[in-house]
Amino acid sequence: MKTYSVTLHIITPLIVHTGDYYSIFELMPTKDGKSLLIIDLEKSFGYMNDNDREKYFKIMDSLTGNINKDKQEILNARSLIQNIVLQHNEVIKQRMIATQSFIKDIENNPYALINKIFKEDLEGKPYIPGSTIKGAFRTAILEKIRSSRNSYPNTNISKNGQPRRFQPTDFEMQIMKKNNNTYFEIENDPFRFFKISDFVCDSADVIFDTVRVIGKNEQQKGIPIYTEMTASYYTNKKECISRGSISIDDSGLEKFIKKFGFGEFLNINFIKESIVDFSNQILNNKKHPTHQEVKKIIDEMSKNKYLPLRLGRFTQIESKTFKIKRKDIRPEDINIQGGVSRSLIGGTIPAGWCVVNIQS
Repeated sequence: MKTYSVTLHIITPLIVHTGDYYSIFELMPTKDGKSLLIIDLEKSFGYMNDNDREKYFKIMDSLTGNINKDKQEILNARSLIQNIVLQHNEVIKQRMIATQSFIKDIENNPYALINKIFKEDLEGKPYIPGSTIKGAFRTAILEKIRSSRNSYPNTNISKNGQPRRFQPTDFEMQIMKKNNNTYFEIENDPFRFFKISDFVCDSADVIFDTVRVIGKNEQQKGIPIYTEMTASYYTNKKECISRGSISIDDSGLEKFIKKFGFGEFLNINFIKESIVDFSNQILNNKKHPTHQEVKKIIDEMSKNKYLPLRLGRFTQIESKTFKIKRKDIRPEDINIQGGVSRSLIGGTIPAGWCVVNIQS
Protein backbone atom coordinates (compact mmCIF):
# COMPACT_ATOMS: atom_id res chain seq x y z
CA MET A 1 0.00 0.00 0.00
CA LYS A 2 1.47 3.34 -1.05
CA THR A 3 0.30 6.33 0.99
CA TYR A 4 0.68 10.02 0.18
CA SER A 5 0.02 13.00 2.42
CA VAL A 6 -2.01 15.77 0.81
CA THR A 7 -2.26 19.43 1.78
CA LEU A 8 -5.17 21.32 0.29
CA HIS A 9 -5.28 25.13 0.30
CA ILE A 10 -8.83 26.43 -0.09
CA ILE A 11 -8.76 29.46 -2.41
CA THR A 12 -12.51 30.13 -2.66
CA PRO A 13 -15.19 28.77 -0.28
CA LEU A 14 -15.80 25.06 -0.65
CA ILE A 15 -19.37 23.78 -0.32
CA VAL A 16 -20.37 20.15 0.28
CA HIS A 17 -23.87 19.94 1.74
CA THR A 18 -24.90 17.31 4.28
CA GLY A 19 -28.57 17.45 3.26
CA ASP A 20 -29.50 18.99 6.65
CA TYR A 21 -30.55 22.57 7.40
CA TYR A 22 -30.26 24.95 10.32
CA SER A 23 -33.52 25.25 12.25
CA ILE A 24 -35.48 28.49 12.23
CA PHE A 25 -33.78 30.10 15.26
CA GLU A 26 -30.55 28.09 15.42
CA LEU A 27 -28.84 30.87 13.43
CA MET A 28 -29.39 34.20 15.14
CA PRO A 29 -28.42 37.60 13.69
CA THR A 30 -27.26 39.96 16.43
CA LYS A 31 -29.57 42.89 17.17
CA ASP A 32 -27.23 45.31 15.37
CA GLY A 33 -27.42 43.05 12.28
CA LYS A 34 -23.63 42.96 11.90
CA SER A 35 -22.84 39.34 12.78
CA LEU A 36 -24.35 35.90 13.12
CA LEU A 37 -24.50 33.45 16.03
CA ILE A 38 -25.11 29.72 16.20
CA ILE A 39 -27.00 29.20 19.44
CA ASP A 40 -28.13 26.32 21.63
CA LEU A 41 -31.88 26.82 21.36
CA GLU A 42 -32.77 24.29 24.06
CA LYS A 43 -30.38 25.88 26.53
CA SER A 44 -31.87 29.33 25.84
CA PHE A 45 -35.32 28.06 26.89
CA GLY A 46 -33.85 27.17 30.28
CA TYR A 47 -33.04 30.84 30.90
CA MET A 48 -36.47 32.17 29.87
CA ASN A 49 -38.93 33.13 32.58
CA ASP A 50 -42.25 31.30 32.51
CA ASN A 51 -44.10 34.23 30.95
CA ASP A 52 -41.67 34.61 28.00
CA ARG A 53 -41.52 30.85 27.47
CA GLU A 54 -45.32 30.73 27.26
CA LYS A 55 -45.30 33.65 24.79
CA TYR A 56 -42.70 31.91 22.64
CA PHE A 57 -44.56 28.60 22.33
CA LYS A 58 -47.86 30.38 21.78
CA ILE A 59 -46.31 32.26 18.86
CA MET A 60 -44.81 29.08 17.38
CA ASP A 61 -48.15 27.26 17.63
CA SER A 62 -49.85 30.10 15.74
CA LEU A 63 -47.54 30.07 12.69
CA THR A 64 -49.24 29.28 9.39
CA GLY A 65 -46.20 28.72 7.17
CA ASN A 66 -47.06 31.81 5.15
CA ILE A 67 -44.14 34.22 5.40
CA ASN A 68 -46.28 37.32 4.80
CA LYS A 69 -48.66 36.41 7.62
CA ASP A 70 -46.04 35.05 10.00
CA LYS A 71 -43.15 37.48 9.62
CA GLN A 72 -44.02 39.79 12.53
CA GLU A 73 -44.78 36.87 14.84
CA ILE A 74 -41.43 35.26 13.99
CA LEU A 75 -39.63 38.54 14.68
CA ASN A 76 -41.39 38.70 18.06
CA ALA A 77 -40.27 35.15 18.91
CA ARG A 78 -36.73 35.91 17.72
CA SER A 79 -36.63 38.99 19.94
CA LEU A 80 -37.40 36.84 23.00
CA ILE A 81 -34.43 34.59 22.19
CA GLN A 82 -32.15 37.52 21.37
CA ASN A 83 -32.81 38.94 24.84
CA ILE A 84 -31.59 35.66 26.36
CA VAL A 85 -28.50 35.67 24.12
CA LEU A 86 -27.63 39.20 25.27
CA GLN A 87 -27.86 38.19 28.93
CA HIS A 88 -26.33 34.68 28.75
CA ASN A 89 -23.31 34.19 26.49
CA GLU A 90 -23.22 30.50 27.39
CA VAL A 91 -26.10 29.81 24.95
CA ILE A 92 -23.83 30.91 22.08
CA LYS A 93 -22.17 27.92 20.39
CA GLN A 94 -20.17 29.89 17.86
CA ARG A 95 -19.79 33.41 16.45
CA MET A 96 -19.84 33.24 12.67
CA ILE A 97 -18.76 35.35 9.73
CA ALA A 98 -21.64 36.19 7.41
CA THR A 99 -22.00 38.74 4.64
CA GLN A 100 -24.33 41.65 5.26
CA SER A 101 -26.41 40.61 2.26
CA PHE A 102 -26.87 37.12 3.76
CA ILE A 103 -27.94 38.52 7.15
CA LYS A 104 -30.40 40.84 5.41
CA ASP A 105 -31.74 37.94 3.33
CA ILE A 106 -32.49 35.70 6.31
CA GLU A 107 -33.95 38.58 8.34
CA ASN A 108 -36.35 39.24 5.45
CA ASN A 109 -37.04 35.54 4.98
CA PRO A 110 -37.22 33.78 8.37
CA TYR A 111 -38.32 30.54 6.68
CA ALA A 112 -35.18 30.40 4.52
CA LEU A 113 -33.57 26.95 4.35
CA ILE A 114 -29.91 27.36 5.30
CA ASN A 115 -27.75 24.43 4.19
CA LYS A 116 -25.23 22.80 6.52
CA ILE A 117 -21.79 21.56 5.44
CA PHE A 118 -19.86 18.62 6.91
CA LYS A 119 -18.24 19.45 10.26
CA GLU A 120 -16.63 17.41 13.04
CA ASP A 121 -18.79 16.91 16.12
CA LEU A 122 -16.02 17.55 18.65
CA GLU A 123 -14.39 20.79 17.46
CA GLY A 124 -16.79 21.88 14.74
CA LYS A 125 -14.05 21.90 12.11
CA PRO A 126 -15.32 21.58 8.52
CA TYR A 127 -14.19 18.54 6.58
CA ILE A 128 -14.36 17.49 2.95
CA PRO A 129 -15.60 13.92 2.47
CA GLY A 130 -13.05 11.68 0.78
CA SER A 131 -15.72 10.68 -1.74
CA THR A 132 -15.93 14.30 -2.94
CA ILE A 133 -12.19 14.47 -3.59
CA LYS A 134 -12.07 10.99 -5.12
CA GLY A 135 -14.90 11.95 -7.49
CA ALA A 136 -12.96 14.99 -8.71
CA PHE A 137 -9.78 12.93 -9.19
CA ARG A 138 -11.70 10.16 -10.95
CA THR A 139 -13.28 12.59 -13.39
CA ALA A 140 -9.90 14.10 -14.26
CA ILE A 141 -8.28 10.68 -14.73
CA LEU A 142 -11.08 9.40 -16.98
CA GLU A 143 -10.97 12.51 -19.14
CA LYS A 144 -7.20 12.14 -19.61
CA ILE A 145 -7.66 8.51 -20.66
CA ARG A 146 -10.48 9.47 -23.03
CA SER A 147 -8.58 12.34 -24.63
CA SER A 148 -5.38 10.28 -25.02
CA ARG A 149 -7.39 7.62 -26.89
CA ASN A 150 -9.45 10.25 -28.74
CA SER A 151 -12.55 8.18 -27.95
CA TYR A 152 -16.18 9.32 -28.05
CA PRO A 153 -18.30 6.83 -26.10
CA ASN A 154 -21.46 5.63 -27.77
CA THR A 155 -24.77 5.67 -25.88
CA ASN A 156 -26.15 2.77 -27.98
CA ILE A 157 -24.95 -0.19 -25.95
CA SER A 158 -26.28 -3.64 -25.22
CA LYS A 159 -26.12 -6.43 -22.66
CA ASN A 160 -26.11 -10.00 -23.99
CA GLY A 161 -26.93 -8.62 -27.43
CA GLN A 162 -30.04 -6.78 -26.19
CA PRO A 163 -30.29 -2.97 -26.21
CA ARG A 164 -30.56 -1.44 -22.76
CA ARG A 165 -30.82 1.98 -21.21
CA PHE A 166 -27.57 3.95 -21.03
CA GLN A 167 -26.15 4.15 -17.49
CA PRO A 168 -23.61 6.67 -16.11
CA THR A 169 -21.13 3.85 -15.45
CA ASP A 170 -21.34 2.79 -19.09
CA PHE A 171 -19.54 5.97 -20.07
CA GLU A 172 -16.64 5.10 -17.79
CA MET A 173 -16.63 1.48 -18.91
CA GLN A 174 -16.38 2.44 -22.57
CA ILE A 175 -13.43 4.70 -21.83
CA MET A 176 -11.51 2.04 -19.92
CA LYS A 177 -12.50 -1.09 -21.86
CA LYS A 178 -12.09 -1.85 -25.54
CA ASN A 179 -15.12 -4.14 -25.59
CA ASN A 180 -18.18 -1.86 -25.47
CA ASN A 181 -20.51 -4.79 -24.82
CA THR A 182 -18.82 -5.77 -21.56
CA TYR A 183 -21.20 -5.02 -18.70
CA PHE A 184 -19.59 -2.75 -16.11
CA GLU A 185 -19.66 -4.44 -12.69
CA ILE A 186 -18.27 -3.02 -9.45
CA GLU A 187 -15.58 -5.72 -9.25
CA ASN A 188 -14.30 -4.51 -12.63
CA ASP A 189 -13.68 -1.01 -11.27
CA PRO A 190 -9.96 -0.27 -10.83
CA PHE A 191 -10.77 2.81 -8.73
CA ARG A 192 -11.58 0.53 -5.79
CA PHE A 193 -7.81 0.30 -5.26
CA PHE A 194 -7.63 4.09 -4.96
CA LYS A 195 -8.62 5.32 -1.48
CA ILE A 196 -8.89 8.89 -0.19
CA SER A 197 -9.47 9.93 3.44
CA ASP A 198 -11.72 12.75 4.60
CA PHE A 199 -9.86 16.08 4.62
CA VAL A 200 -10.20 18.00 7.89
CA CYS A 201 -9.69 21.78 7.97
CA ASP A 202 -7.10 23.17 10.39
CA SER A 203 -9.55 25.82 11.61
CA ALA A 204 -13.23 25.77 12.58
CA ASP A 205 -13.83 28.98 10.59
CA VAL A 206 -16.85 28.95 8.29
CA ILE A 207 -18.79 31.69 6.55
CA PHE A 208 -22.39 32.12 5.46
CA ASP A 209 -23.43 33.61 2.16
CA THR A 210 -25.97 33.27 -0.63
CA VAL A 211 -25.26 31.41 -3.86
CA ARG A 212 -26.96 33.11 -6.79
CA VAL A 213 -27.53 31.81 -10.31
CA ILE A 214 -26.21 34.19 -12.93
CA GLY A 215 -27.67 33.80 -16.40
CA LYS A 216 -27.01 35.22 -19.83
CA ASN A 217 -26.03 38.91 -19.87
CA GLU A 218 -25.29 38.73 -16.12
CA GLN A 219 -28.99 38.47 -15.23
CA GLN A 220 -29.92 36.64 -12.03
CA LYS A 221 -32.48 33.88 -12.13
CA GLY A 222 -33.56 30.92 -10.06
CA ILE A 223 -33.97 30.57 -6.31
CA PRO A 224 -31.10 31.87 -4.13
CA ILE A 225 -29.38 29.16 -2.08
CA TYR A 226 -28.51 30.10 1.51
CA THR A 227 -25.57 28.12 2.74
CA GLU A 228 -22.73 27.58 5.13
CA MET A 229 -19.31 27.16 3.47
CA THR A 230 -15.67 26.77 4.40
CA ALA A 231 -13.48 29.79 4.99
CA SER A 232 -11.06 30.54 2.16
CA TYR A 233 -7.94 32.48 1.26
CA TYR A 234 -9.93 34.81 -1.01
CA THR A 235 -12.70 35.64 1.47
CA ASN A 236 -10.80 35.51 4.78
CA LYS A 237 -7.44 36.91 3.60
CA LYS A 238 -5.50 34.12 5.34
CA GLU A 239 -4.41 30.56 4.66
CA CYS A 240 -7.26 28.05 4.96
CA ILE A 241 -5.80 24.55 4.90
CA SER A 242 -7.32 21.07 4.89
CA ARG A 243 -5.29 17.85 5.20
CA GLY A 244 -5.79 14.21 4.31
CA SER A 245 -4.18 11.26 2.56
CA ILE A 246 -4.29 9.17 -0.60
CA SER A 247 -3.60 5.43 -0.59
CA ILE A 248 -3.07 3.17 -3.59
CA ASP A 249 -3.30 -0.59 -3.08
CA ASP A 250 -0.50 -1.30 -5.56
CA SER A 251 -0.47 -5.05 -4.88
CA GLY A 252 -4.20 -5.49 -5.53
CA LEU A 253 -4.03 -3.12 -8.50
CA GLU A 254 -1.16 -5.06 -10.09
CA LYS A 255 -3.15 -8.32 -9.96
CA PHE A 256 -6.21 -6.52 -11.33
CA ILE A 257 -4.25 -5.06 -14.27
CA LYS A 258 -2.89 -8.50 -15.20
CA LYS A 259 -6.36 -10.05 -15.06
CA PHE A 260 -8.33 -7.36 -16.91
CA GLY A 261 -5.66 -5.78 -19.10
CA PHE A 262 -6.05 -2.20 -17.92
CA GLY A 263 -3.28 0.31 -18.44
CA GLU A 264 -1.33 1.39 -15.38
CA PHE A 265 -2.99 4.77 -14.96
CA LEU A 266 -3.51 4.69 -11.18
CA ASN A 267 -0.04 5.90 -10.33
CA ILE A 268 0.68 9.19 -8.63
CA ASN A 269 2.33 10.87 -11.62
CA PHE A 270 -0.58 10.10 -13.95
CA ILE A 271 -3.02 11.30 -11.28
CA LYS A 272 -1.16 14.62 -10.93
CA GLU A 273 -1.02 15.12 -14.70
CA SER A 274 -4.75 14.39 -14.98
CA ILE A 275 -5.65 16.92 -12.28
CA VAL A 276 -3.59 19.67 -13.93
CA ASP A 277 -4.91 18.98 -17.45
CA PHE A 278 -8.55 18.85 -16.38
CA SER A 279 -8.36 21.89 -14.09
CA ASN A 280 -6.65 23.96 -16.78
CA GLN A 281 -9.56 23.27 -19.11
CA ILE A 282 -11.90 24.79 -16.53
CA LEU A 283 -9.55 27.67 -15.65
CA ASN A 284 -9.30 28.58 -19.34
CA ASN A 285 -12.98 28.09 -20.16
CA LYS A 286 -13.79 31.01 -22.48
CA LYS A 287 -17.52 30.51 -22.02
CA HIS A 288 -17.24 31.14 -18.27
CA PRO A 289 -13.96 33.02 -17.68
CA THR A 290 -12.44 32.39 -14.26
CA HIS A 291 -12.53 35.29 -11.80
CA GLN A 292 -9.23 37.05 -12.59
CA GLU A 293 -8.13 37.62 -8.99
CA VAL A 294 -8.86 33.98 -8.13
CA LYS A 295 -6.96 32.79 -11.21
CA LYS A 296 -4.01 34.99 -10.26
CA ILE A 297 -3.85 33.37 -6.78
CA ILE A 298 -4.05 29.87 -8.28
CA ASP A 299 -1.35 30.64 -10.87
CA GLU A 300 0.95 32.02 -8.17
CA MET A 301 0.53 29.00 -5.87
CA SER A 302 0.90 26.57 -8.78
CA LYS A 303 4.51 27.72 -9.12
CA ASN A 304 5.27 26.04 -5.77
CA LYS A 305 4.34 22.45 -6.72
CA TYR A 306 0.63 22.98 -6.02
CA LEU A 307 -1.94 21.59 -8.45
CA PRO A 308 -5.21 23.43 -9.24
CA LEU A 309 -8.39 21.55 -8.34
CA ARG A 310 -12.09 22.41 -8.12
CA LEU A 311 -14.30 20.59 -5.60
CA GLY A 312 -17.82 20.43 -4.21
CA ARG A 313 -21.09 21.99 -5.25
CA PHE A 314 -21.59 24.80 -7.78
CA THR A 315 -18.48 23.90 -9.80
CA GLN A 316 -20.08 23.15 -13.22
CA ILE A 317 -19.08 19.47 -13.09
CA GLU A 318 -20.90 18.38 -9.92
CA SER A 319 -22.68 15.05 -9.44
CA LYS A 320 -21.60 13.60 -12.80
CA THR A 321 -18.45 12.00 -14.07
CA PHE A 322 -19.05 13.85 -17.32
CA LYS A 323 -21.81 15.90 -18.87
CA ILE A 324 -22.64 14.42 -22.25
CA LYS A 325 -24.12 16.24 -25.22
CA ARG A 326 -26.56 13.93 -27.01
CA LYS A 327 -27.03 15.26 -30.53
CA ASP A 328 -27.72 13.35 -33.75
CA ILE A 329 -25.45 15.59 -35.80
CA ARG A 330 -22.26 14.81 -33.91
CA PRO A 331 -20.73 12.21 -31.57
CA GLU A 332 -21.35 12.53 -27.85
CA ASP A 333 -18.67 14.76 -26.39
CA ILE A 334 -17.38 15.87 -23.04
CA ASN A 335 -19.05 19.09 -21.95
CA ILE A 336 -16.65 20.88 -19.63
CA GLN A 337 -17.84 24.32 -20.70
CA GLY A 338 -21.20 24.00 -18.95
CA GLY A 339 -24.45 25.77 -19.81
CA VAL A 340 -25.26 29.44 -20.13
CA SER A 341 -25.85 30.00 -16.42
CA ARG A 342 -23.45 29.53 -13.52
CA SER A 343 -23.82 29.64 -9.76
CA LEU A 344 -21.66 32.17 -7.92
CA ILE A 345 -21.26 33.00 -4.22
CA GLY A 346 -22.77 36.42 -3.67
CA GLY A 347 -23.24 36.58 -7.44
CA THR A 348 -19.49 37.09 -8.02
CA ILE A 349 -17.22 34.39 -6.48
CA PRO A 350 -16.75 30.92 -8.06
CA ALA A 351 -17.01 28.17 -5.44
CA GLY A 352 -14.61 25.35 -4.70
CA TRP A 353 -11.26 26.43 -6.12
CA CYS A 354 -8.31 24.88 -4.29
CA VAL A 355 -4.70 23.94 -4.87
CA VAL A 356 -3.24 20.64 -3.64
CA ASN A 357 0.23 19.40 -2.82
CA ILE A 358 0.80 15.63 -2.86
CA GLN A 359 3.84 14.21 -1.05
CA SER A 360 5.10 10.67 -0.43
